[in-house]
Amino acid sequence: MLMGRGKYGLQEANTYYHNQAMPPNVALDVYICNPMFSYDPANIPGPRGNWMPILNEFVTFTTEHKIDFGEPEYKAPNDWYSFTVFTFVIERDTNISAPIYAPITYFGLANSGAGDFSVKSEPDGVPSSSLFTPDVSPGPGILVDSYTLYPTIRRSKRGKALTFFMFATNWMMALCSMITTSIIFDRGSEVKDGVALLPITVILVIPAIRNLYPGAPPFGIFLDVVGFFPQMFIVAVCTVMVLWICSRRSVGGKGVITHA
Repeated sequence: MLMGRGKYGLQEANTYYHNQAMPPNVALDVYICNPMFSYDPANIPGPRGNWMPILNEFVTFTTEHKIDFGEPEYKAPNDWYSFTVFTFVIERDTNISAPIYAPITYFGLANSGAGDFSVKSEPDGVPSSSLFTPDVSPGPGILVDSYTLYPTIRRSKRGKALTFFMFATNWMMALCSMITTSIIFDRGSEVKDGVALLPITVILVIPAIRNLYPGAPPFGIFLDVVGFFPQMFIVAVCTVMVLWICSRRSVGGKGVITHA
């Protein structure tokens, strides 16, 4: 959100925005790395009846940044990403640097739902200087006041908690399949058919739960190496053993002859 203070504050801000935000009263060009956003107070509409304009509905823009460094997605949900941007503001009419009065802090969410990526600038903002060359002046450029930001993108705590909960759930089902298979192998015909279906059911449930990981990380992450792949191997072996035991029991039962 772009706000002006002191001589840069729009006088009618208390009427338009209930003193919550004061848009600048001069035309500005805002630079964030290379992309530029142009602001002009003349383009902000005034109030109509009970409707009050909201500043961030008119002073917004979108840009893309290349990720500089971080932990790779292989470590999801503990992966994180960071990049560096610098920003400065130029008065359009005079081509002089407009001071940035307050440290800049950026918070936001890259997605919605439990797989949110929280975004925060760490630290809030570092004062710096940037070289600016006006379009009307092909000279060597002027040094302007700027801020350097270091946004870091991490998965939300809620998303991490849900991912580890599902990871643990799959392991519990895999262990239950092992226990069930050992019981069937030990007791044989004493076990009911409904119990024997557990490992067969689990082999279908584990992939479904894996697909529900918040943020939909791709297959092959570290949690798959220590979780999904060994879980599927264990349950597959259990399923084969259970089917083999049941088939033997079925064949053996057909050979039994009873006499009245």
